[in-house]
Amino acid sequence: MASIRIQNLQWLGVVICAACAVLLGGSALYANITDYARASSGVAALTHFETILSLTNALSKERDPAAAAMGAEGDELTGVRGDIRTTRQAVDEALVAVKESYAAEMAANAELRRSFDGLDFVLTVSRQAVDTILSKPLERRSAPDVTRAIEAMFSVTDAATVLRARIGRQTMLSVPQITTEIMLWAAASEMREQQGRLSAYVVMMLASNVQQDRRYLIKVNETEIRLRLMRNILHNYTTAYFDSGKVSELLTWIDADYFGRSLTYARMTARLHESDGPIGSVEFTNKYLLGVASTEQVTELLVNQSLAQLQRMREESGTSVLRSAILTGLIVLALLALAVVFRRILFRPLAVVHDQLTAVAHGDLSEPPPRHPIGREIREMLEGVAVLRNQQREKLRLETEQRRMTERLKALSETDTLTGLPNRRALRDFAHSVFEQADTDAHTIGVIIFDVDHFKSVNDTLGHSMGDMVLQKIGKILPPLLRSNDIMARYGGEEFVILLRDTDASRAFAIAERLRLTLSRTQVSRKIGLTVTASFGVALRLPNSPENWDTVVAVADRRLYAAKRGGRNQVCMHDSDIPIAAVG
Repeated sequence: MASIRIQNLQWLGVVICAACAVLLGGSALYANITDYARASSGVAALTHFETILSLTNALSKERDPAAAAMGAEGDELTGVRGDIRTTRQAVDEALVAVKESYAAEMAANAELRRSFDGLDFVLTVSRQAVDTILSKPLERRSAPDVTRAIEAMFSVTDAATVLRARIGRQTMLSVPQITTEIMLWAAASEMREQQGRLSAYVVMMLASNVQQDRRYLIKVNETEIRLRLMRNILHNYTTAYFDSGKVSELLTWIDADYFGRSLTYARMTARLHESDGPIGSVEFTNKYLLGVASTEQVTELLVNQSLAQLQRMREESGTSVLRSAILTGLIVLALLALAVVFRRILFRPLAVVHDQLTAVAHGDLSEPPPRHPIGREIREMLEGVAVLRNQQREKLRLETEQRRMTERLKALSETDTLTGLPNRRALRDFAHSVFEQADTDAHTIGVIIFDVDHFKSVNDTLGHSMGDMVLQKIGKILPPLLRSNDIMARYGGEEFVILLRDTDASRAFAIAERLRLTLSRTQVSRKIGLTVTASFGVALRLPNSPENWDTVVAVADRRLYAAKRGGRNQVCMHDSDIPIAAVG
């Protein structure tokens, strides 16, 4: 009986071990099937998303010859019209492909359908605007008309970009394993779009007079900042995500071909235009676009590499499914004869695998202690857990880097690039919170707005560079005269606004007068002995006053103009044409 009981216990042990082996093999099989399904859904979703990416890229390309044609006539215009027809046909084909690909989604989502209809509408309007311009002789194409036509084309790519972002966000939510691919695709596509926009801004400059160039130069500078951010994203993430040397090679090509040549050429064209250099829009666009080809190839390569990588994962997962099924059967057969041995070399290591997977699932990404020699299958599982752990570390690093980049972008959007002071938007946001706190603390708020006297004369007689120097000098010498809790911002043009916390009429006037005197006594340029003055308007907001930010600024602005009318270079604190301060 004891022997039978022992044999029964042995068989029970064998059955239990075999059952555990089946469960383990089934788990691996299920994991591989899940991986196969995830890879398959990723390939399908990326292929789906590629159509909207192709559409946005095609729209960016359509704008290039259309913008170039604005300054062309005769045979040159005839040649560019051929390019316009070709790019429009490509856009129409891409739009049809997108609508066919997303037909089911549009049928189920009225808002998405309206988005596509809106894209159709703005595309039609922009093409009509371009055709209207090109139907006129060159001498009758005014700069404002050219600008409106190009901005109409901007609205098309803006609508497509919003649509791409919306579809991309929905895709990432439903198929999160392709989040990195979609973000990299979108970054490459956005770089191509910004390259085209920079070219269009230069074309606007070529069509405009010199007085309007300042606005376009600012646009060129802002676009260059975005391009360099996109370049950093692609450099940082593609090299970490793809181990293909071709990707790194193309990124190096972008640095040399676009940032080294085309971008420099665009800036040179802008300078030549300021000196009436003979550069046409077609000549400029053709030369400029030579350096854009590298970006287009990077986008195409990222698409191909991502799809190939997912397809390879799907094939590997399919192979793993078959291998897991065969391996499970072999393990069950072997356990019938080697139950005890397998119990020692299988279940214990599996506990290690379980512990490591549990640790990773709970966010513990620390390196586990070294283990004693184990079997090959378990070692492969532990290596798989190690790969998962490293991927989670990399994901955490990328998320941290993305947060930092978002913070840097926010700081750039709130800072005036010329003076380094907060810009109008940042001051407005800051003022709302200051008003609320002032009401709570029963403090009076002061607002000083001042404007450089005869600033247009400085620009007209000494040049815009000297005007920029005046603004930079103001941004350097006046903020140190304020208290640490006050804030000074560039409000626009030659106008500045100062927000004073916890102040009163005499203190606000004293601060404004000190700023006025300091500015009037400071030489902007020692070389030519240039000094400037400014007129100041001051307004106060009492605690719990119903006046909002716009109302207080309007009062200060009204008093600024009273100071202007009173002779300039003075401070006005009340609604009267006669300011309190004497002329200095």
